[in-house]
Amino acid sequence: MSDSTIGIVGLGRIGLAIARRLQSMAIKKILYSGTRKKQFDSDEDKQLFSFVPFDQLLEESDFVIISCSLNSQTKNMFDSCAFKKMKKDAILINVSRGEIVDQDALYDALTTGKIAAAGNSNI
Repeated sequence: MSDSTIGIVGLGRIGLAIARRLQSMAIKKILYSGTRKKQFDSDEDKQLFSFVPFDQLLEESDFVIISCSLNSQTKNMFDSCAFKKMKKDAILINVSRGEIVDQDALYDALTTGKIAAAGNSNI
């Protein structure tokens, strides 16, 4: 993960805890998207974290970590259109609810090489 761009969808309590652990891995930057921009106190955090639109996060991230809550806006937000925007060598990691990812679209993205890999902490 060293020198990678990490995208976090949902920088709430869990997303922020993941980001804090990633800081020790010499990552290049952390992009995040969500409902609002976070206010950071330290200059280091202000330089490391960038609030970006969802599409930009998908296009620029080497690793995309899903940690947002499930609601009507996030259900199936990772669909075939989202996977087409991701880097071909991107890795998707879902630590949130399974319904945020369209499972058929994920299968297609993996079998056709639209993304490199995916990890899912739920069924």
